[in-house]
Amino acid sequence: MKGIRIDSMKLSDIDMNKCYFNPGCALSIYKPESEHKVLAMLNKHFGPVKMHNICCHHDPELPPGSTIINNCAGCDRRFRSLYEGIQTITLWEVIDSIEEVNKLQKERAAQMPCQDVAVYCVSCIKSMAIGGKTANHMVDLILGEETEDQETRLDLYHDALDEYIDAH
Repeated sequence: MKGIRIDSMKLSDIDMNKCYFNPGCALSIYKPESEHKVLAMLNKHFGPVKMHNICCHHDPELPPGSTIINNCAGCDRRFRSLYEGIQTITLWEVIDSIEEVNKLQKERAAQMPCQDVAVYCVSCIKSMAIGGKTANHMVDLILGEETEDQETRLDLYHDALDEYIDAH
C-alpha cells in the first residue's frame, strides 16, 4: 500500500508575517544554543522568522496560514497533518534556497580535522565535496565501494529528487 504524498510548499507561498522556526525537542535538548543560532541564520539569510517552541504533540497555537520551518520529519508530519491551517517546510529546503549555502558548506567542511569524512546522508556527500573534502558514505563503506559526489549543484540535485518522487 502506498502512503499519501504531501507535496512540499513553495517558498514563495510563505507569509513571512506568519513564519516560525520550530527546532524540535531533540535538537532543543541536544544543543539548546543551536536553535538560536539557526534562527539567527534564518533571519539573516532568509527573512523574518520567529521562534516557535511548542512541541508537535500539542496544538501549535498559531493563526491559520502560518508556516513552520522544522528540523524533524516527525514534527513535519504531525504539524502538517494534525493541525488545520498550518503549513510546514523543512529547514533543509529553506537552507537549500539560501544563495550563501555553498559558503556555509565550505565553512563546515573546513572544520573537519581530516580530508576523509564519513557521512550517512547523500546531501552531506555533496556538502563535503563542495567544501573540498572526500566524503565516504556509510553504505559505501559497508559495501566496500567508492563514494561518488555526483551532481553537486543543489538545484539540479533537488530536481532529480523531485523527478524520482513523481515517478515512484
